[in-house]
Amino acid sequence: MLRYSIASLVAAGLLSACATTPPGPVRGEFWNQCTTGLAMGQHIYTDCSINTKGPDGKTLCFGNQAAKDAYAKDPAGTLAKAKQFWNAGLAPEFGGMCATGLALGKKIPTDCSLSEGANGKAYCFGNKEAREMYLKDPAGTLQKAKDFFSKG
Repeated sequence: MLRYSIASLVAAGLLSACATTPPGPVRGEFWNQCTTGLAMGQHIYTDCSINTKGPDGKTLCFGNQAAKDAYAKDPAGTLAKAKQFWNAGLAPEFGGMCATGLALGKKIPTDCSLSEGANGKAYCFGNKEAREMYLKDPAGTLQKAKDFFSKG
């Protein structure tokens, strides 16, 4: 059985998943974590030097070229799994109702398959258009949603 010292694993970059903060400025989605790693249930911080643009134009980071190649085989599926894992630790705000819908005065239940993490919370959306509306004015949308939701 081969044995490795922690120092040799760190030097090889194999313990990067143990990092708790990004190693440099955050340039990509998911706080520079490897998108493919998140899809596999792992938090792996990167320097984001290996990256690509996601379907929404955001920069997606990868720990190595193999991870980027794996993403390229199923971009939509990998990104969906990464988002699901990323948001798993976040309880859906507003009971999972569409944040944009609430801002418009409507209670629209969702399955949270379209969501956006912010401020330690996951905001869910009923469809792509609702998410895009939210992204144009997140603070304003959330304030209106909170006001309507608090009224019951």
